[in-house]
Amino acid sequence: MPELPDLPELPELPEAVEWWDQVSAWGTLGAVIVALFVAVNEGRRRRLDKEDADAGQARLVTVHRHGHGFVITNRSGGPIFTPEMEKAEIIESGAVIWESGPHRSSQMRDLDVLGPGEERIMRLNGYHAPGNSSIEIDDHPSPDSTRRCTFTFTDAQGLRWRRVNHHQPKRVLDERHGWRRLFFWQR
Repeated sequence: MPELPDLPELPELPEAVEWWDQVSAWGTLGAVIVALFVAVNEGRRRRLDKEDADAGQARLVTVHRHGHGFVITNRSGGPIFTPEMEKAEIIESGAVIWESGPHRSSQMRDLDVLGPGEERIMRLNGYHAPGNSSIEIDDHPSPDSTRRCTFTFTDAQGLRWRRVNHHQPKRVLDERHGWRRLFFWQR
């Protein structure tokens, strides 16, 4: 077998070329990180804008105290469906001392509509001590007590909302909704 000729040795790369390769690699990594950061923030901003737009009508549905109950008022331009008071509470010194459970107005049907500009009175028959449903009273004697009402309704877009007094409304999602978002192929 014939002998192969010796190949000449390749010259070593200068340190500047190795340094430039490292700078280039770190620059590419930095660009990827910045692009991911911008994409995540843009997605978050779009999601928040959509949530804010979705809550537009829900912010215009309010509740206020009226005698022995509460009045739900629809100040929006569209109807709301199935308004329902989940809970009414009387709070003194930061503690709930009386509460009333789920309540629907006697005027309400299963699919009740509250049109634009309409209001509905939800009278409470009484309150009971938390954890004890047997003690009921017509009204709490202390005039300086704080009352909190939690109510739900469905807006004109079909989105279900929960609102506590005049706090920002929160979307009520069904139990499967979160998993559907995770496993998008399951409908």
